[in-house]
Amino acid sequence: SDSGVRRSGRHLACSSVGIRICQSEVLWSGQHSLMPSIDLELLVRPRLDDSPPAVTNAMKIPLTWRYLLAFYCLGALMGMSHELAHHAAGFVICGDWGYKTFNFFELAKGCEEVHPNSFWLATLAGPALFNYLPLWIGVALMKKPDAGARLFGVSLVFSTVPILRIYSAFGYGDETWMVHHFFGNNATAFWIMKVCVLALTLPPLILAWKTIHNRYKPLVYCLFFIGVPITVFYVVGIVLEGLINKQHVLSDTVWGVPYMVLLAEALATIGYSSLKSHLWQPSASGPPAGRISIGVNPDMPRAPADN
Repeated sequence: SDSGVRRSGRHLACSSVGIRICQSEVLWSGQHSLMPSIDLELLVRPRLDDSPPAVTNAMKIPLTWRYLLAFYCLGALMGMSHELAHHAAGFVICGDWGYKTFNFFELAKGCEEVHPNSFWLATLAGPALFNYLPLWIGVALMKKPDAGARLFGVSLVFSTVPILRIYSAFGYGDETWMVHHFFGNNATAFWIMKVCVLALTLPPLILAWKTIHNRYKPLVYCLFFIGVPITVFYVVGIVLEGLINKQHVLSDTVWGVPYMVLLAEALATIGYSSLKSHLWQPSASGPPAGRISIGVNPDMPRAPADN
C-alpha cells in the first residue's frame, strides 16, 4: 500500500455468516504483527479453515403452552374437518344435507338408491382430504431447509392423528367400509388396503422422527404421536359427542350440523388463528436473524499509525 504495508499469507480464521472478521498476517517495517481485517459480505461463504460449522439447523419442537394450545386447535380442526368433508361431499352428490356430529356422518335419505355409483365418494373425501393429503404436505414441508417450515410439517403430520388411520385399517373405519362395500369380505382386498394405509402413513411418521431433535426425543415423539392426539379425540369425539347424543346439549342443527359442533369449530378456528405463528417457531433453528456481535481482542498487536 502507500505506507509501505505489505500483507502476506491467507485469512486464518473467519466467521461464516454476515460480517466476516479475519486476522491477516501483516509485515510492517520488517516486523510481523496481527491486525484485524474486516470483510463485508452479502452472502454466506464457506469457512476457509477445516473446522466444522459451529451452528446446526436442528429443529426442536417448542414445548410451550402456546405451541401446545395451537397444536391442540389444529388437531381439533383437522378432526372436525374430516367429518365436514364427508358432510359437504354428501351434499354435492346427493343434492341435500345429511347429518354429522364430531365423529359420525350420514347421507341424506334415499341418496344411496338415487346415486349408487357415486355416494361412496362421500366416505372417501374425509380421509383423502384431511388425513392422507395433509400427511404428505407435511412431508414436503419437512424436506425444506427452513426449520420453521419443518416444524409446521411435523405439526401437520401429527395433527392428522395417523395412529387412528392405522387403527381404522386394522379395525373398522372409512377404509374398511369402502373395501367391504366393493369387495365384500374378501380377505385379500382387506390386506391390500392395510398395506396401502401403512404405505401412506409410515413414511411421514419416519421422516417426522428424523426431523425432531428434542432432548428425550422418544418421549416427545410419543407425546405428539399418541398423547396429544388421543386427548383431542377424547375431548372432541367422546365428551362433546356425548353431550350431543346423550344430554342433547346444543343438539339442534343448521344444515345438518348441531350447534355444539359449530361452536367447537368456531372456537378451534379462533384459537388456531390467534396462535398459528407458534407452529412455525422452532426452539432451535440456527443463528438468530439480524443480530451480529463483533468483538476485538484488546491484546492483539496493532500496526503503528501512518505518519
